[in-house]
Amino acid sequence: MDEVKERSSAFLQISFIDEDALPVIPTAASYRIDDEESLTAIKALANITPLDTVVVILITSEENRILNENHGFEVRTVTVSYDYTSDMGAAHSNSYFKYKVKNLYGISAS
Repeated sequence: MDEVKERSSAFLQISFIDEDALPVIPTAASYRIDDEESLTAIKALANITPLDTVVVILITSEENRILNENHGFEVRTVTVSYDYTSDMGAAHSNSYFKYKVKNLYGISAS
């Protein structure tokens, strides 16, 4: 599992694939970020634009803040949903990525 230091920006590369595991450009895509333990929504559902077979999203330093200072780390889940056109017609797929946010014990909110 990848690890990000508290209050640091991170970049997540997302590859979109079809039912045959081939690259596909979605017709629509979105993502959200949640804290796994507390089920806190860190980032509400957001559209991904522009779309291509591979995109990179920015996870901001604020989104990588520690919620509970007593934790050594917190696990975040990025959930991705996308629509695409397959040989069979309209299709939908979901995926997720997990990473740790490492508590640096002393990083301020500024």
